[in-house]
Amino acid sequence: MTGRTHRGSAVTRGVDGPQIPNQPHRVVVCGGGIIGLTTCYYLARRGHEVVCIERESQVGMMASYKNGTFFDSTLYSSWADLSLLYKKHMHQVTTSSKEKGFRVEAAAWIDPNFWAWGLKFMTNATSKRAKENGRKIRELGFYSQRKLQELLRMHPEVEDEMEPTAQGTLEVFQSKAEKDDVLESDRIKHCAEFQFPLQPLDPHEAADIEPALNRSIFAPGAIFSPTGTNGDVHKTCMALATLCKQHGVMFRMDTDIKDVLVVDNRVVAIQVANGDLIEGDSFVLALGNHTAAVAKLAGIKLYMYPVK
Repeated sequence: MTGRTHRGSAVTRGVDGPQIPNQPHRVVVCGGGIIGLTTCYYLARRGHEVVCIERESQVGMMASYKNGTFFDSTLYSSWADLSLLYKKHMHQVTTSSKEKGFRVEAAAWIDPNFWAWGLKFMTNATSKRAKENGRKIRELGFYSQRKLQELLRMHPEVEDEMEPTAQGTLEVFQSKAEKDDVLESDRIKHCAEFQFPLQPLDPHEAADIEPALNRSIFAPGAIFSPTGTNGDVHKTCMALATLCKQHGVMFRMDTDIKDVLVVDNRVVAIQVANGDLIEGDSFVLALGNHTAAVAKLAGIKLYMYPVK
């Protein structure tokens, strides 16, 4: 792909992201949230020279700040799935549920990025594509859980800061039919194949595990996953930053990305607000909703759109 260099700019349009090779080299990780920091840690462990760029004054201050979270790799699915969208819509139409419905902000309707993303979303919502994407999410989730367990086993001080309180997760249902559908789904079959110990529960068993909830919630039964956990993401980020520094990761805080320098179809540097160029052999974007905007500076189109 041939790029176009713009006079007075650090940008050459058109670039394909390189794969990080095994031999040690310099990697620039953009973003100091939970994804960026875990990336920094594992790259540093592999012997790479790592620099982390973060626009805030400390790590974990955006999506990773005070964000209620739980982690259970058995609860995976593809959001782009017409069957799930249909079930959600029919539930809201046929019940008096107080759940918030789908809402698109007014500004999105006139945003070309929304329509480009929406088209990609719908083309991935067919049954076949949803299953394919579900498998990819499953593999990523299982891998992430293994790496989390590995990290906490090697560095118990991170788990102390993470402050996990949950000892498993309960999946509840609105009807017995919904529970039966889930038990027959590919997700449950895949979890069994990978020997994840999911336990179908009757209403009494579910209430015994979580007595704080109204027993009527468990009327259709539930599924218990003993591997699920939770934690304080911000505190985990702070502990990871300390761990990363111990492994030689360098941090550039209060550093806002303004441009990207591309030479011969390869990203070679990030230009920041004060004019500095931060050079590297490979670059990782872990910027949450800002990832697409920075990728665009390098001529890369990412179909991402924020939801909540």
